[in-house]
Amino acid sequence: MKKWTEQITTIFKNCYKWYVPHFHLAPQKAIITWWDDWKVFRFRKGEADKMRNAWLARASKRLRELFHGIREKGYPSYWIPDDIFKRLKEYWASNEYQALKRTNKANRASVIGGSLHIRGSVTYSATAENMSQELGRTTTHSEVFTRIYTKKKDRGQWVDKRAEESNQLCDDEIKQLEEERIELITAGCREPPPIEYDAV
Repeated sequence: MKKWTEQITTIFKNCYKWYVPHFHLAPQKAIITWWDDWKVFRFRKGEADKMRNAWLARASKRLRELFHGIREKGYPSYWIPDDIFKRLKEYWASNEYQALKRTNKANRASVIGGSLHIRGSVTYSATAENMSQELGRTTTHSEVFTRIYTKKKDRGQWVDKRAEESNQLCDDEIKQLEEERIELITAGCREPPPIEYDAV
């Protein structure tokens, strides 16, 4: 949903004037302002709630990504007022946030970290390129992941439990994105953003 994400990004950068360390802590006034600015799609009467719920999930994820880019990659923070940015930096340096960060990292590692793979020294990108040549088309992330983390003699058997769980998480996210897109169509959206499967 690249177009949808770009629109949300533009709204945040044009109208971020509240201290919001996490999207779910945003004041109601902020949510209403961002939502009203984003409502560019037309939808049938009575379907606004479905559209709004899908938007809330996407906006929450995008704000996390924007903050991550500033903290970890040095992306510019010009769109955040100086006084609010000072408070954000204090929060990110706090013991509370650092503890939360370590917990989230450990949770991710328990599911997708440390999985075995059977491709030897062949890189992910090389595997994807080789598969594309074999299939005569561009491969998806899911296809490459399956090739790397399943046994050569039995592609239906994962090399370990973590690989299987990680694949399930990916499938679940794709299912959620597809359901969100159906909701947009049902709500009357004439041109819903396409799903970027390779980005999942």
